[in-house]
Amino acid sequence: MAAKFGLLLIGGGQTHQENYARAFEADERCQIIGLTDEADLPARRQELNQILASELEVPVFDDLETALARDDVQIVSVCVEPERRGRVAALCAQAGKHLYIDKPMATSVSSATEIVTAVKTGRASRRERV
Repeated sequence: MAAKFGLLLIGGGQTHQENYARAFEADERCQIIGLTDEADLPARRQELNQILASELEVPVFDDLETALARDDVQIVSVCVEPERRGRVAALCAQAGKHLYIDKPMATSVSSATEIVTAVKTGRASRRERV
């Protein structure tokens, strides 16, 4: 079998991430690399992220941008609160990662536009690296 796609989970428990993660985990083409999220989250969100990572037996990466810079991550599953989703998805796209985004993709037209622009920018930077 060919190399697996490395998957980074962003956001944890009490979202749809539990279902998405298990579906990706069951797919022989994917390998979950770890879970991360933005810094300075409420303690409850941090706990829910840790619980899901523990259930999946994957590490939690404390720094979102460092996790996004990993060469072994090709795909991100973004399942954070809708108010944060546009910002987080845009960061992922700017890092050149493929996006799997929970719905709604964003809570405003400007956030959705930010994601689309970041995807175009990320795609261009991927071409430059090849």
